[in-house]
Amino acid sequence: MKKHRYIYRSKVEYADWAFTPYLGCGHGCRYCYCRRMFKVEYKKWLQAKPRKIDFQLLKSELIKAKPEITRLYISFSCDPYQPIENHYKYTRKTVQILNELNIPYCILTKSDLILRDMDVFDSKLALLGLTITTLDEETKRYWEPFSPSMDRRLNALKQLHESGFKTWVSIEPILDYTYLDVIRAVADHVDLIVIGKLNYYKPLKPINWKIVYKQVVKLCNELGVNYIIKKELRIYSE
Repeated sequence: MKKHRYIYRSKVEYADWAFTPYLGCGHGCRYCYCRRMFKVEYKKWLQAKPRKIDFQLLKSELIKAKPEITRLYISFSCDPYQPIENHYKYTRKTVQILNELNIPYCILTKSDLILRDMDVFDSKLALLGLTITTLDEETKRYWEPFSPSMDRRLNALKQLHESGFKTWVSIEPILDYTYLDVIRAVADHVDLIVIGKLNYYKPLKPINWKIVYKQVVKLCNELGVNYIIKKELRIYSE
């Protein structure tokens, strides 16, 4: 079977198909697994570029794959609302195509730039997410040096939820012991929380992942929050 040029199948628990609008990412997260996977030097990765996308071909691929797509994820390999989206608007264009084709989509970003596209998101199709890894700004500045503040992300999440959109939060990777405070801060503004551990790198201070797992499950159940725990953290369940 011939592979598509722009969309691809995903093995992640909560997404079966995915699309990546940009190469590299201006947010410069130190823990980024994509930069490791593609073996790109840090400074070069920061110099993000748009992919060469023929949007008519992208639309054709989506039409062909539509019967198999439960929800298209944007994006695993970059932030769809990183700074260059301000100029190129590739994410916005893709959302408009997905709306036209009536294909559900899931977005994850660290940027409140997502609010710009509230006029094009379809509340029946969109699941809109913010990554919130810590409530400590010093920790954030070390691990995610060029991304928007956590306060801006929390405010964006609230605005999206209050505007009637389905929302979610990714607490992945957990970076410090503020993860329970993150859950409490977002619980009233999300339809889903996805939680995962820090991989490939050591946290700034030691984290007991067995304790993390138990506390996360307990709190989410107490708050009645829908949640998914990524497999790398689930292994600490016993």
